[in-house]
Amino acid sequence: MKLSTNTVAVVVVAGAAWVAATAVNSASAQNKPAASTGRATRIAVVDIVKVFDTFEQTVVLNKKLDAHTKSLSEEAERRGREAQAEQEALQAFAPDSADWYKQNAKVKRMILENEVWRQLQREEIGESHKRWVLRTYQMMIAEIEKVAKAHGVDVVLTREHLKGDVGDSKALLAQILNIKVVYADPSPEIDLTEEVLANLNAEFHRRGGAAAIEFNK
Repeated sequence: MKLSTNTVAVVVVAGAAWVAATAVNSASAQNKPAASTGRATRIAVVDIVKVFDTFEQTVVLNKKLDAHTKSLSEEAERRGREAQAEQEALQAFAPDSADWYKQNAKVKRMILENEVWRQLQREEIGESHKRWVLRTYQMMIAEIEKVAKAHGVDVVLTREHLKGDVGDSKALLAQILNIKVVYADPSPEIDLTEEVLANLNAEFHRRGGAAAIEFNK
C-alpha cells in the first residue's frame, strides 16, 4: 500500500509524541517518593538536666564529693600547720649554721611535698568526678532507650527550660538559641522525663543506694 506524504508525517509525529510521553513517565517513576509505610515517626522528649540533677545517685555523689573535699581541706590545713611549725623552729638556729641549713632543707621539702600532694588530690577528684559523670550519662541513655522502645518512640529529643535568672542578656540569648524543643505535649507518652527518673532511682536503690556509692571509685 502506498502512503502519502501527509500520512507519513502523521505517523512520525505520533511516534515522537509516544517517545516523549514514555520518557516523561519514566522520569516521573524515578522521582516518585517511596511508598509510605503508613506509620508516622514518633517523637518524645526528656529533660536531661532535671534527670541528671535530681537522680538520687547524683545527689548522693555530690554529698560524698563535698565530704571528701572537706576531709582533704582539713588534711591540707594540718599539713600547713606542720610546715609552719617547722618554719618557726628555723628561727632557733644560728643563721648559716649546719643545723639551720638542715632545718631549712626540711621546711622546703615539706612545702614541696604538700604542694605535690594537693595537686595529686585535685587531679584524683577531677578524674573521679569525670568517671561518675560518664557513668551517670550512660545509665541515663540506656534507660531512655528502654523507656522509648516501650512506648514505641523512634526519636527522643532533649527538652530544656529557660532560666531567667541568668547574669545578663547575652547568657539569656545563648540559652534561647540552644533550645531544641519549643513545645511538647506534657503527657507521659511524649514527655518521658518522670518515668526515666523513677526507673533510674528504683535501680539505684536495688543496687544498694547510698551505701554502694564511693566517690573515688
